[in-house]
Amino acid sequence: MTGIDGGALVKRLEAVVGAEGSSPDTGACAIDGVLPKVVVTPADADQVAALLRIADEAGAKVVPWGGGTDQGLGNPPERMDVALRTARLNRVIAHEPADMTCVAGAGIRLADLQAALGKAGQFLPLDPPDAETATLGGVLSANASGPMRLAYGWPRDVVIGTQVALVSGQQARAGGRVVKNVAGFDLNKLYVGALGTLGVLVEVALKVLPLPERRASVAAAFATLDGAAQAVRSILQTDLAPCALELLSPSAAARLARATVLLSGGFLVLVRVEGVLEAVQDQGERLKDLFGRSGAGEVASLEGAEEAGAWDAIRGFRRAPGVVRCKASVPIKCVPALFNAADALRERHEVACDLIAHAGSGIVLCALDLESSDRVDRVVAAVSDLRGRAAELGGYLVVEAAPAAFKTRLDVWGKWGPDLRLMRALKAQYDPKRTLNPGRFVGGI
Repeated sequence: MTGIDGGALVKRLEAVVGAEGSSPDTGACAIDGVLPKVVVTPADADQVAALLRIADEAGAKVVPWGGGTDQGLGNPPERMDVALRTARLNRVIAHEPADMTCVAGAGIRLADLQAALGKAGQFLPLDPPDAETATLGGVLSANASGPMRLAYGWPRDVVIGTQVALVSGQQARAGGRVVKNVAGFDLNKLYVGALGTLGVLVEVALKVLPLPERRASVAAAFATLDGAAQAVRSILQTDLAPCALELLSPSAAARLARATVLLSGGFLVLVRVEGVLEAVQDQGERLKDLFGRSGAGEVASLEGAEEAGAWDAIRGFRRAPGVVRCKASVPIKCVPALFNAADALRERHEVACDLIAHAGSGIVLCALDLESSDRVDRVVAAVSDLRGRAAELGGYLVVEAAPAAFKTRLDVWGKWGPDLRLMRALKAQYDPKRTLNPGRFVGGI
């Protein structure tokens, strides 16, 4: 380990977690080709705090590790001495169905938490990709969301309390275990989306909701972007209450159609509704009528396993090596303009781009193939152009995942404004030695 006694550090870490909490299998925790020197898996919050204090005192660099599903997010780590896995912090600590709250360890897999809540007819309104693997803490640290953000908001909106281990060896608590807390600064929001750069989430209190009686979806294919965009606008202007509203480019729709029952052959609009049976049926009929009047070439209803599978495919779209995945955020009315900008990349840079938009939120997910090293420069230029267009439209673009060869040529976060000064100040206050995830976050934090 650079500048520190690696052997002595490993012994000190192992003294905390025991032999069962330390692993020589570092290859499973590589990030952009950078390997940790040791992997530790603490058993509880006290061990997490103790490990952080030891690493900080020794000058070692620590990467918090949940399920690993979003470790592609961010710049390559400057250094990675310790991978700190939260897998053993995987319990539902408390669940109060009558209050619609729960408390869980940050290392619990999201699918396991949903299964536990489902026994009481409740669920956590988060639907990021890879729920079978992603952990609660990882989802919150990456601020990962899915199509149902339209109805339920960002991950930070479900958090009512946090317990965080700090590099000082102390643990900080914010919020509580009830939905209504006393007024004051909402310190919970500091840690959501901070990519583990301020502290390590060990326990989270959450708001939960009753499971809907029924979910169903309606899909419609359109020959033109204008037709599909007009249908989206019409839905948003009605009193319909979809929980998800997606707009897919023809190439994205065609890829998904190979593995699902989704329609292809044009721009696809996919809408999900949920609630009591009668309301879902009524909204489904109204959506089909709206799509018919909007000029859709084909309309289809989806229910049951096929419907759930289609949404799983959308959440996990193009999450594979060799794919550059970007997330842009623009005003809702500007989503079609960004689609047009992405289409122009084909002629300007000979780069194709698959697009899926959370059309009711202004979030556009973009996937570009990086098939070989000779394409890197073209894909970098294409993403730079798309980022510039997003900025012109009043938004931004972040690269969520890309091979290391791409990241050395383009800052995955892009330019940030005045907020960066505050973010640097918070990092200096919470982690002055830059022990946690150094260099990976915005502005090299």
